[in-house]
Amino acid sequence: MGRHRFRYAVYPHAGSFNESNVVEEAYQFNVPLQVIPVSPQLDGRELPLGQPCFSISGARNVVLDTVKLAEDDKSSYIVRMYEAYGGHARALLTTRLPAASVHKVNILEERMCEDDSNGELSWLSRSNTVEV
Repeated sequence: MGRHRFRYAVYPHAGSFNESNVVEEAYQFNVPLQVIPVSPQLDGRELPLGQPCFSISGARNVVLDTVKLAEDDKSSYIVRMYEAYGGHARALLTTRLPAASVHKVNILEERMCEDDSNGELSWLSRSNTVEV
């Protein structure tokens, strides 16, 4: 079976698990930040330095997991998020990038509904469901 290496961490915190930032600390421990130099411009527009292109507010238990280019349309982005505590959440995703429309898609990046909503998408997580 060969040699295996692993690492672990103990993160003491006040209050309950849901009141802590254990998920954020665990994510940072398991997926260290990678710095990738990029141009400060997108489509001729100046991007604000030192500010995230995407952010989530309204729910500490919602994690922004992935931002990637869409497979079939390289001018579109796929944003994946999940609810980390196995409960309910309402979250607001904001972006500094220009967005003409927002669509809810499945894991195959197929639209789940034809009703586009003026650049806003409401996301509600329910127990034991996975939504992308």
